[in-house]
Amino acid sequence: MKIKSVLIASTIATAVSLASLSAFADGDKEINTNYGDNKSESHKKGGHHKHHRGFKKVFAQLNLTDAQKTQLKELRNQKRDGNLTRESFKSEMAGILTAEQNAKLEQIKAQRGERKQGRKMKREQMKSLNLTAEQKTQMKDARKELREELRSQRKEAMTAKMKTILTAEQFAKFETFKKQ
Repeated sequence: MKIKSVLIASTIATAVSLASLSAFADGDKEINTNYGDNKSESHKKGGHHKHHRGFKKVFAQLNLTDAQKTQLKELRNQKRDGNLTRESFKSEMAGILTAEQNAKLEQIKAQRGERKQGRKMKREQMKSLNLTAEQKTQMKDARKELREELRSQRKEAMTAKMKTILTAEQFAKFETFKKQ
């Protein structure tokens, strides 16, 4: 029963965040080390509009028709302009989507809710460590270093893969493009 309550609460929280277009912050996934600070670093840096990409990402998974895309865009504009309440928005959105699309959306919301609970638990665990300012800085630097290392490894792997796919002439041309 407790799991069901948690799942329902997570789904509701996810639906609310979807309706307000504030979820799926894509891109900079750096953990906020300013525990207790309500604004993330990406939000402070002007990244608060990244949720629009997330909205598009969710709806890309639903295989919307062009007509549905247009209707949802108009609906989002009405919501943004304050002409729709959250409940009206959700109700009208459900009317635009097919039964299969609504089911898929609920599945996405449930998955997002599980990820959100995991991130919340991780933040609480980190907060319970009572890190000093210096330790927080060291953690942030370590994450940055790891991210750069992983990026470099991905780049090398992709280059190696391309080398196996392209001819020697094509690869040489590709390398000149990278240098420009």
